[in-house]
Amino acid sequence: NKLCGAGLTADELCRIGLRLGADVPYCILGGTYLAEGIGERLTPLPPMPKCTILMVKPAINVSTAAVYNAIDNAKIELRPDTQAVSDALGRGDIEQIAAGLSNVMGAVTEDMYPIVRGIKEKMIKNGAIGAEMSGSGPTVFGIFPDFASAKRSHDSFAYQFKDVFITEPVN
Repeated sequence: NKLCGAGLTADELCRIGLRLGADVPYCILGGTYLAEGIGERLTPLPPMPKCTILMVKPAINVSTAAVYNAIDNAKIELRPDTQAVSDALGRGDIEQIAAGLSNVMGAVTEDMYPIVRGIKEKMIKNGAIGAEMSGSGPTVFGIFPDFASAKRSHDSFAYQFKDVFITEPVN
């Protein structure tokens, strides 16, 4: 938009972006949102409190279509408590946010690719206060209370995986 001087509004960019993918409007807006529908309906939430996030992507590719097909027949036992996480965001309670991490696709993907479960477990052992798979996988993210603990965990994964990243929430 800036490069071409198109002058499009955020809403116009989001409508165009949605044709590329359900996550694109969120990437255009940035920040903390509740995503509903296929990810196109975004409701602003309070910002994520200060923390450090570690992301690890194993060298596998997950077929989103295969995960969605398998989830139709899966018994989903854990569902996200969106209201509890939203309330925790409002209080800036990183512990409760981490405790509320949930991904209904997790069990399906983790059964297909046990390495995903292993990464989550190792992140927790390494000091993450919560860890979950992103989307249909295989990337796993962990929430750490500080940079030092995330860096130690990063270093324990970096010898095994090429794609290991540390970041912080942008508000």
